[in-house]
Amino acid sequence: MDTTVAQRTSTDRVTWRSVAVLAPLLVVPGLVYVVTVLRPYDHGGGQLLVGYAALLLAPLGALLALGGAVLQLLAVSSSDRRTVTPAAAGALAVLALCALAVVVWFASPAGTAVTTWQLD
Repeated sequence: MDTTVAQRTSTDRVTWRSVAVLAPLLVVPGLVYVVTVLRPYDHGGGQLLVGYAALLLAPLGALLALGGAVLQLLAVSSSDRRTVTPAAAGALAVLALCALAVVVWFASPAGTAVTTWQLD
């Protein structure tokens, strides 16, 4: 038996597991941000503190998800032995675009205004 075939395992594939690990980094802080920051200002002190945490975690999670998705997609270059299914590659690309949109939102004038408003 060829040793290169024997050495390749299922870990050599970039699969939906990559998406399942990276998506919560984007989705969970994003949902908390929407619920605690973007909804009308009628919540109490506990939700306000969660909103402050979301202001930090949402862009950080988006940057981590963006970096992870880009690294996973770069890992399947032609010089590497890893493979990716077209659906997983598409999901990683969509995840990267959504994460980029979140980063752009926080850098935009509207995102900056909402952040400033929340911090006031």
